[in-house]
Amino acid sequence: MSARIASRAVLVACAALAALAIAGGACWLRRPAEDAVIRGAPSAARSAHADAALEARADEPAPSAARELDPASAAPKARRSIVAGSDVVRGRLLAPADMPLPEKTRMIAVVDDDDWQSFLHQRAGGARLTLQVGADGEFGFAWPFDADRVTLYADAPTLADVALAVIHRSANSGFTFARVERVPGEWIAPTLAPQQRVAYSDGALELRAQPAIVLIGRLGAAPAPGERLTQHDFADVIVRAWLDEQLEWKIDRLAPGASFRFEHVPLGGDVSVRIEGPHHWLEPLSIPAPRAGETRDLGELGERRYSLRGRLVDARGAPVASGGVRAHEVGRNGFPMHVDWTSTDAEGRFTLQHVPPRAIVVRAGRNHPEFGTPGVLTSVEIAPEAVLADAELLLQLAPSAHLAGLVLRPDGTPAAGARLRIERSARDRERWDGDGRFDAHADEHGRFAFFEVPARALDLCAWEDRQLLNEPNLVARLGVAPGTDDLVVRLAPIAPLRGRLVTDGGAPWNERWYLETSSDSVDWWGGTFDTSAFEHTRLWPGRWWIQARTESGLRTQTIELDVPADL
Repeated sequence: MSARIASRAVLVACAALAALAIAGGACWLRRPAEDAVIRGAPSAARSAHADAALEARADEPAPSAARELDPASAAPKARRSIVAGSDVVRGRLLAPADMPLPEKTRMIAVVDDDDWQSFLHQRAGGARLTLQVGADGEFGFAWPFDADRVTLYADAPTLADVALAVIHRSANSGFTFARVERVPGEWIAPTLAPQQRVAYSDGALELRAQPAIVLIGRLGAAPAPGERLTQHDFADVIVRAWLDEQLEWKIDRLAPGASFRFEHVPLGGDVSVRIEGPHHWLEPLSIPAPRAGETRDLGELGERRYSLRGRLVDARGAPVASGGVRAHEVGRNGFPMHVDWTSTDAEGRFTLQHVPPRAIVVRAGRNHPEFGTPGVLTSVEIAPEAVLADAELLLQLAPSAHLAGLVLRPDGTPAAGARLRIERSARDRERWDGDGRFDAHADEHGRFAFFEVPARALDLCAWEDRQLLNEPNLVARLGVAPGTDDLVVRLAPIAPLRGRLVTDGGAPWNERWYLETSSDSVDWWGGTFDTSAFEHTRLWPGRWWIQARTESGLRTQTIELDVPADL
């Protein structure tokens, strides 16, 4: 009886130590604090006396402000022995399929409460025990007093800190467990229904660790000797990984030139790094071909970027309030790469953040170009040295005008719902001004209005889709001079697109085939035919790409048409 009481007292003492090991605000940039470590279960070759005892020690937690982790920095305190009673759980940790089990691998046993999470770094509470793992993967721990459920995690810098199993204590003092299985795209809590658990037998708990990588590097643009840093010089380094889970690891306010280290970055999907700060920037950078268990040195990342101040005024010099300003950088392929966008204040002033020390193009308008609202835009290219200047950039809009009128069908009735588009000629289109056009719709009375268009000669296209009436589309194209409110646009049936489908040898194709037509605003628009000859009247003004496809998968070359000119 005295031995049983002594054993129960030891378990109470063990539980008290575990209760003191509540992890407050776990940081996943370093290994979890070792609140109470119980060494792994001994092998069968050890003596029965050794099998009845497990060692434990309490280690100091790693400093919360650490930016680089030294796993050996925590000095253990004095150890004491704990005699294990019958409530001891033993198991074996298996190495990931594509890497060996790292040295000094540990297991973390967390007493579950209401904050169950798939990853250890996501858990803010729960008493935890740190278990050492033997060379053959064996581990063991005395069950915490009054705990009904414990979750096991593997812990090593190159292992994912994902939950591996949830163990339950049964009413009869036995144990059951449920492995946390991988679900495509995510990790979720295991099904905890009793009928889906597995009965535990001593030492039969086998769990397989999940691979991870370690990422190290340093923030670029180290300060010069004696340079005083401001709050704008610090930046955040962010790592994202793990398929659709979008898990993020983050270091806040890293100084220029300082090093960073991310552990437990899981594999199984894209891994990327980005840097965000007032003066430092790095778009998401994918880590190419990460290998399980590796430590990848990313070198120096992030470039020093600057703020660009400016003012937007109209053609008369008055400030443009609530206007839109957007900056692009010229990419290697000739296409623009987004830098930043913002809005003007009541005095027309704006500030663009994260401007690179390279040539950029700035576009601005009364209506925000970010939202695709039609309106006159101004565009200016800035050389690298101009970006660094303290002077304010002045952007002035070109003169604009309005255009309004009426759209009529051939029979003189209003074309309600007709679409209109103003296009500038190729020589007038600014390189960074989108597709260089303005769109509008006629109302129920056929009336339309463009409130801001360039004040120069323009081309106006109008059309009405008549597909539901099984009639040819109605179209019109004419030159206009903005500044009028009574323009009358008269539609006419579009000229049909006629042709034949033939084989390579010129023979007519009189089996089922499909005409595929697409434009910059319609992904697919065509018809089905059973004879070689065809006629299509469903196009409207614009650039179209035409292709034929048979049911057997044969395809023609793509033909490009400018409608209605090429008809």
